[in-house]
Amino acid sequence: ARGRANLVVFDEDVGLETLAIGPRGAAARALLRSGDPACHGVSLCPTLDTLTALNTGYQPALSYLRTRFPRLSTELGQAFVAATDETVRVFMTTMARAARRYGIYVIASSTLAPFRVDAGRAAIDAFADPGAPRPRSVYVPTAGVAYNQTFVWGPRVLHAHAPVPLANLLTVNRKVPLTSFEQELGFAPGPSSGPAARANLEPVTI
Repeated sequence: ARGRANLVVFDEDVGLETLAIGPRGAAARALLRSGDPACHGVSLCPTLDTLTALNTGYQPALSYLRTRFPRLSTELGQAFVAATDETVRVFMTTMARAARRYGIYVIASSTLAPFRVDAGRAAIDAFADPGAPRPRSVYVPTAGVAYNQTFVWGPRVLHAHAPVPLANLLTVNRKVPLTSFEQELGFAPGPSSGPAARANLEPVTI
């Protein structure tokens, strides 16, 4: 449309598939493609199988994280935290660049941990995709929990010195309340009271 803002909204958790990218997600992709005969008729078995395969694929990242966040090893959804670099690098960066390239606003969501940029060798060894060229830095979780988050990117750079996925980010909403299955996975809810909850629900102008 000309003369007014263009907004593209994706389905909830469109970034979920990012976890199964590359060599670390190969076993999970195989399960999703062909299934596990042992799971026939067993509720949640395919999901648990896939999560186990992802945990195995992201073992270097999980080993790095478990020393910093011991409770993470008890969570079913620990792969969502371990895959932070992949999710930010592929999902968030793709959406941010699309918004700028096409001059549009983009709303899309995925489940991941809060993060920071880390150029340390140990962090790169733990989080870098083994199927891609070695990066100079990686996106490392700053907490041992993941949030179901919706991001809004705009067409212009707002934060000149921020990394690409954050440079044109307008706002983030953390889901609340969570579904019972999200709670089983160990996801953290967004704030539900006080100033933080109000800030989480602030409208954004496009």
